[in-house]
Amino acid sequence: MTLCCDFLALRLALCGKGKEGYDFAAKRAALLQKHDGVQVHLLESIAAYFYALQGRPEQAPELFREHKLAEVSFFGPCRPMMSLIEQQVWLAQGEYVKVIAHSEGLLRRCEAMHYGLVGLQARIQLAAAQLRFGQRAEARATLAAALLDAVQDDFWVLFVEQYPALAPLLEGEDWAVCELRLGPFVARILPAGRAFAVRLGLPAPAPEQFIKTAKSAALLSERSTAQLRNFLFTVCGGMPQDYYLQAAEMQGIRLNVDDDILSVRLPALLLKKTRTEGFKFLQPAIHAALKQYAEQQNLPHFCECTICIEHIYDRCLPIKAVRDYDNLEMKEVLDIIALYCMTDDTGALCDQFQTTRFADSSCTIISVMQKEKFSAWLDKKNP
Repeated sequence: MTLCCDFLALRLALCGKGKEGYDFAAKRAALLQKHDGVQVHLLESIAAYFYALQGRPEQAPELFREHKLAEVSFFGPCRPMMSLIEQQVWLAQGEYVKVIAHSEGLLRRCEAMHYGLVGLQARIQLAAAQLRFGQRAEARATLAAALLDAVQDDFWVLFVEQYPALAPLLEGEDWAVCELRLGPFVARILPAGRAFAVRLGLPAPAPEQFIKTAKSAALLSERSTAQLRNFLFTVCGGMPQDYYLQAAEMQGIRLNVDDDILSVRLPALLLKKTRTEGFKFLQPAIHAALKQYAEQQNLPHFCECTICIEHIYDRCLPIKAVRDYDNLEMKEVLDIIALYCMTDDTGALCDQFQTTRFADSSCTIISVMQKEKFSAWLDKKNP
């Protein structure tokens, strides 16, 4: 019981809520004099978690640093907590795949043993590992579920401990959009998390830095794509015939015709009128997808029609991310679609309707239909 209290006191101290300073060596020596091996291992688990949170896994006891838990016989009820601490060491060591793979079994054990608090911490760790491994969508879903569980009992300190890893999500999302009560809950986590990072000598990244990093990564990707396409063009003496079809599949461009309504799903939101460069990589893929569909199936042709554009935003994006319709560049994509299925996209022949909604991920869906079908289409969208 004393060690459990010490563990809690150390965690609170790291969060600036308690007295700092703990002599692990002296405590271990005292326990060894009593020949109390069980207590020694418990002390080592506390030290492992303490050093892992600080980003110093090399100072964790060998039992956890080298992941030798299988060699020790812990009491059954202690196992989930020991596994949780081992996962924290893995996180500090950068072994994100191991955390992701290990979490499923740990969460099952927590559920079977009704260890709700350990399970909550395991999910927070899982979100951190997924985010560090590049699985942002999965991390956001995992973190959202953990936040919704934690807000009921106001367990916000648990997220402070993982702030250095979860800062891009905690800082970069408008959580009130997901659930209204998460707004003030996360607002309590953020200043404490920043202070936690500073206290440990870790950088407390600002949201602007995440935007800068994401922009740099996107620009690097744009350049790499252009260079690789040019290389392929040079080596093959032209672009391989099926390249852009495969690119359309890879990018998530989807076409469908149902009841003579053509729907084109694009894997992103339409760009602002002043930033159309990024759309150029989608253009040949859309061309290829429409061309193949027209050749293999009956693509409807419209003389007079209604064009419906659904701007679908990730529900975790802030409201300010929603753009004004008149700021969006639609001409380039509509010109491509018109080439394959319209007489012309002039306003003399085509009506246009735009709507915005939220879903699990951002995309744009453009539907083209005969004017008389628009009312029924709209009723389906708004039952």
